Amino acid sequence: APLAEWGNECRPCAMGWRRCPNGGVCGAVFCSEECLQQAMLGHHSLLCPAMLTAAQLEAQRAIQRHSSEWENPRFTMAVELTATLLVVMRTASGECALSEQDKRFPSANWVDAVDDEAARKERIHVVEDIAEHVNVLLGPACEDLPDPEAAHQLLTPRALSHRIGVLGLICILARVEAVVEHSGQDDSREGAAAGRLAAAEHAGCAAQPMCASALSLFVSTCNHSCLPNVDTSFRHDVAGPGLWCVSTATRTIAPGEEITIQYIPVVKVPVSKRREQLHNGWGFECTCIRCTAEASLSEGDAEWFIAGCSDFGAGGAGQEESGDEEEEEQGQEQEAAE
Repeated sequence: APLAEWGNECRPCAMGWRRCPNGGVCGAVFCSEECLQQAMLGHHSLLCPAMLTAAQLEAQRAIQRHSSEWENPRFTMAVELTATLLVVMRTASGECALSEQDKRFPSANWVDAVDDEAARKERIHVVEDIAEHVNVLLGPACEDLPDPEAAHQLLTPRALSHRIGVLGLICILARVEAVVEHSGQDDSREGAAAGRLAAAEHAGCAAQPMCASALSLFVSTCNHSCLPNVDTSFRHDVAGPGLWCVSTATRTIAPGEEITIQYIPVVKVPVSKRREQLHNGWGFECTCIRCTAEASLSEGDAEWFIAGCSDFGAGGAGQEESGDEEEEEQGQEQEAAE
């Protein structure tokens, strides 16, 4: 996936990065040559600022503003996914491909994921506004497809809400060490891209964590546990330019045992708070062995139990701090290139 789409500027390590051929206008930077080529044949061909009209550019910026105001990267990710689906529909087998994609991930609807009626109305309003901008941005591409009517159905508020909801269920938080972007006088997108690339070319650049929303096919199919047996992390690797998702066993996993990760920080977090966060974010009540045990404890025993939970391991999809590095090095790693 692109590391610098929609204004989320990539701060790449000094290897493997590629920028859009329209870099003077676009400024997007990709993690590898393969990623760049896939994007140019896929969603980026419909979203690159260099290829948009003034009205489409304004629609793109409006969607970015919604994503920023709501602090929800799934808005822009949903639009990128929609553009990808439109590209798929260019082929004769596009309809079959879309059907298979629909079956791959769980179903969800972002608007319906809240119980409060006022919050639901607010979500309806923002999704309708996003859909209006998406029709300006991607509507013209629908007219060039074999089935324009079916293509336009992908741009409806209901379809976009579904896509935002699905991404919210299956995406995880990625923290990556990245080159610090040198700030300059030029605040334009072109200037920011030039500064970013210049920083990557200089040896000895400082590094700092960069947070992003990531989608990995393997991780997205894992269920949650407050005692997970797998930890996930993200890194750049010399062996394969680009961003890598690393899944590490935190203990011995028995044959046939389910692979689980943590969706939220679980170290020293009370069961009531964990269950509340999981219900609000994913719509289920956790009944893992840890939650079941803690729920049966008295308040005093629960506090004692939580105080010692740091030994259960940190890291994971939403964890603030990484686990013990020595144990992690001894773990079994399963790597999937993003």
